[in-house]
Amino acid sequence: MDEVLKIVPVQKQTWAGQRTRFKAFVAIGDYNGHIGLGVKCSKEVATAIRGAIILAKLSIVPVRRGYWGNKIGKPHTVPCKVTGRCGSVLVRLIPALEALA
Repeated sequence: MDEVLKIVPVQKQTWAGQRTRFKAFVAIGDYNGHIGLGVKCSKEVATAIRGAIILAKLSIVPVRRGYWGNKIGKPHTVPCKVTGRCGSVLVRLIPALEALA
């Protein structure tokens, strides 16, 4: 499963004017504990999306899953609260019920 999260136009000022390019953010996963994120910038939207999908497939990482409450059935959530940081972005994953996932 791949999903385009966002497409943002970015501009660079040159002596002849502004040069517009498109930056695509794509998330990819298999609903079985693997996720990848890709970011690509290109002159055309379709090329940016295609490149971001390739980069997302190359950056797949496993996500360890666990239970919330009782250990009944298959693991369906993260085992504990997890916080990750990259630059100014802070991501926090919190365990949840299976019905909310």
